[in-house]
Amino acid sequence: MRQAKILVGHLLMLILISISSGLLSSVRAQVSVWQPAPGTTWQLQLGGDVVNPAWDVEMYDVDLYTTPQEIVDQLKSDERIFICYFSAGSWENYRDDAGDFPPEVLGNVLDGWPDEKWLDIRRIDLLAPIMEARLDHAVTRGCDGVDPDNMDGYSNNSGFPLTYADQLAYNRWIAAEAHERGLSVGLKNDLAQIEDLVDDFDWALNEQCFYYNECDLLLPFIYAGKAVFSVEYDGSRSVYCPKALARKFSTLTKTLALGDEPPNACESPENAPPKLNRFTAAPLILSWQDITWADGYWLQIDDNADFSSPYHEDDALGEDTLSVSLDLPPVDAYYWRVRAKKADNAGWGAWSGAGRFYVEIP
Repeated sequence: MRQAKILVGHLLMLILISISSGLLSSVRAQVSVWQPAPGTTWQLQLGGDVVNPAWDVEMYDVDLYTTPQEIVDQLKSDERIFICYFSAGSWENYRDDAGDFPPEVLGNVLDGWPDEKWLDIRRIDLLAPIMEARLDHAVTRGCDGVDPDNMDGYSNNSGFPLTYADQLAYNRWIAAEAHERGLSVGLKNDLAQIEDLVDDFDWALNEQCFYYNECDLLLPFIYAGKAVFSVEYDGSRSVYCPKALARKFSTLTKTLALGDEPPNACESPENAPPKLNRFTAAPLILSWQDITWADGYWLQIDDNADFSSPYHEDDALGEDTLSVSLDLPPVDAYYWRVRAKKADNAGWGAWSGAGRFYVEIP
């Protein structure tokens, strides 16, 4: 009889464990992460002293550690998606946690990056506390997702005999840990493994795929309804932008410094932002490139580059020029921008970049 009670007790315990596991899985399944659709607009700034939060884009990709809190607060206030960059596949000697890496996981110096060394990604047991702490910090900072870099050590001269399978295991582990925390996660480069990893990652980020003629390897993300964010540092925009738009890539033209520079996105003709012309003084005349499809323009002037409280704005301009006769207080600088109105009340195009002018103090 006692054995029967023990068996019944064990059975009840197994049932409870099963129910608890099911509930936990259900809770995890309900944690939604940001999964952007093809064509999502974005800005990438990893260099420079201050991140410029003023660009009219859906997502910002900035450094996890160096982005000031006031910039984080501004991006969140403006309802931008806040993606945090960190290196998951390399050691950087300038990070605060550089001393936490055991010497045995540090490999060869990255080509072109003397301050970084490849990691032995086979040693997840040693890297887990460090990477988990970084992901936890991303949650603390309010990141919506992460951009883990250097996820292709196996195809580089890492100093370790890394295999295709080693890289798959590590990349999937990073993705799972990010998702465990409700973070969206992108696959950085690692083109040869996209077909194996497209289901594990929420979007892809690639550098120079048009320059190296390998962009079609990224199409599985597009076919899965997931954004491909791409960056080109070389080449002609007139050549690669039509190709990017045809593939529904979100492609930016950048410098390697990745500082405070405009997104320079490849734009479709229907959404091209006006290009600002140099203004004239006394009287101040602001002018911009005429957009052939525009049915009017919206202009803003503010003393802040975020245009949070414009001194002047007009969303019913019919010409591509404005003579400004405003009593503007003298400040260090004024900023101005323009966007074009689409015909038949179909909405607005993208904002132009920000121009600047000054009001002299008498």
